[in-house]
This record gives sequence, structure tokens and C-alpha cells, in this order.
Amino acid sequence: MGEKTVAAVLSYLGADGSNFSSSTKAVGYVGYFPKIFQSGQTQWENTICKRGPKVLRWALYMAAVACLRHNPEMRTLYHRKLSQGKTEKQALIFVGKRLLQIMLAMLKSGEPYDPLRVFVNC
Repeated sequence: MGEKTVAAVLSYLGADGSNFSSSTKAVGYVGYFPKIFQSGQTQWENTICKRGPKVLRWALYMAAVACLRHNPEMRTLYHRKLSQGKTEKQALIFVGKRLLQIMLAMLKSGEPYDPLRVFVNC
């Protein structure tokens, strides 16, 4: 991850991750959850809610793009989502969401990144 991504994440999550009690709340704050729109017979579901800081969403998305090239575990997650029928952008957003969850866990625990620990159940 680059310096700008780390700076964006630290500025919103806090230096120790204490701004959010769970990764679900952090994901909700960023706006990486589906927005459902229903009106009569019309229904749109496959968009993300763009609430929260645009800079952080952008930084996580770009970090997800870089992870596909340099991180084999994240590349595996990406291809798994594609095989489940997701679009490329939806799969990238999933990778960005996973990055956010990993960074929050690292900030709270103080432990370095260990792919064996993170991707045991995936």
C-alpha cells in the first residue's frame, strides 16, 4: 500500500482503530454497502451507497487494483467473486472492503499483516 492510502485510512479510522468498534461499522461509514432503490415496479440493487468520505473510497479502490497485481490472496478473492457472477467493479469493491477490514484489525491488534492468519477461512 502506498503512503497516500495509509494516510487516508489512518485519518478516518484513527491511529489505533478506535473510531470504529467493528469492521462492519467502518465499512458502513466508507459507503461500501449496497443501496436499494424501489419505486413501484422499478428496482435497482447493484450500486453502492456513496455515503462517507470519497477520498477514502477512492484510496481503497486504487489499493484494491494494486493488490490484484501484487497480492496473490487478494487476486484469488477477486477471481472467486468473478466466478460467482459479480462484475469486475463489484469484485474490486469487495477486495477494497476486505482491505479495510484487514487494516482495521491490524490497527486494533497491533500485529503485522500475516496472510496465513487472514485467509484461513476464505
